[in-house]
Amino acid sequence: MLYLFITQIPLLKCGDNYMIMLNHNLRIFIRVAEKGSITETANELYISQPAVSKAIKILEDELNLKLFHRDKRKGLILTDIGHEILILARQMEKTENRMYQAAFRSNNFIGGKVRIASMPILTSVILSEVFYRFHKLYPYVSIELIEGSSMDIRKAIEEHQVDLGIFSAPFDTLDYQLLFTDRMIAVGTSEMLTDPVLDLNIEPERFIFCQAGHETAMELLKAKNVKISQSFIV
Repeated sequence: MLYLFITQIPLLKCGDNYMIMLNHNLRIFIRVAEKGSITETANELYISQPAVSKAIKILEDELNLKLFHRDKRKGLILTDIGHEILILARQMEKTENRMYQAAFRSNNFIGGKVRIASMPILTSVILSEVFYRFHKLYPYVSIELIEGSSMDIRKAIEEHQVDLGIFSAPFDTLDYQLLFTDRMIAVGTSEMLTDPVLDLNIEPERFIFCQAGHETAMELLKAKNVKISQSFIV
């Protein structure tokens, strides 16, 4: 089964020029947290590296908090409280986008960005055609795509990194809509499939799972008390 998970109705914006209410330093903080790098953030926002560093310093002073650990090898790493602030900042950014989206609708104009998380196989098989049709209908809306496993997508939704996620394993804690159902099949050698009943408890290390939806398969097997001690994910 393929599910669509959403945190909120996607909120679109027409460029950062309209984003005037969200604290400028807070917006820079979001980008730095996502990039993990002062340099990459400066390049993306077309500002100097000292300006990015100053914005983070001012925000830390305003909040009286340390938002990042500085690691020479890994770069900037969020502190525990920094991670909490990031989630709140993303929520603020979405709220602001909602206000501007209401204004855009009033003026019969839709533009901006939609952030989507998906599994790679869904992107290539399903979403490529969807994105093409969407662009024809909404040429001023850009799509930012993040790919990963079902657990990666769930984390992106819960941390407000994306507006919606598409994957194959439902999670009861999230709002979701079923898009369509599909079959899960086993492919093997003729020797393995001669018996009408396939015993997965025999030589469990022989089984290979596709990354797309393997969490769903593992949950189903677990529910049937099938213990696979080792599996290869592709």
